[in-house]
Amino acid sequence: MDRKEFGNLILENERQLYRIAKSILRSDEDCADAAQEAVMKAFEKLHTLRDDRYAKTWLIRILINECFRMADKQKRERCWQIR
Repeated sequence: MDRKEFGNLILENERQLYRIAKSILRSDEDCADAAQEAVMKAFEKLHTLRDDRYAKTWLIRILINECFRMADKQKRERCWQIR
């Protein structure tokens, strides 16, 4: 997959990526941040994508992992604020 194809993948799935992030994080700002981080990570690791047919699934999995990472971080921060 080249850069142009990757860009098209992002544009074609922008709304779905946002909806997935929203289902996990709830906050609009956090969703935008998670989606941006996921796209950056996917672009950096584009060379690891084995088969272009699975690019969308691969990108969604990166997004989900990023959302859970952000949610865990927020949870830890809230715990420290309580103490």
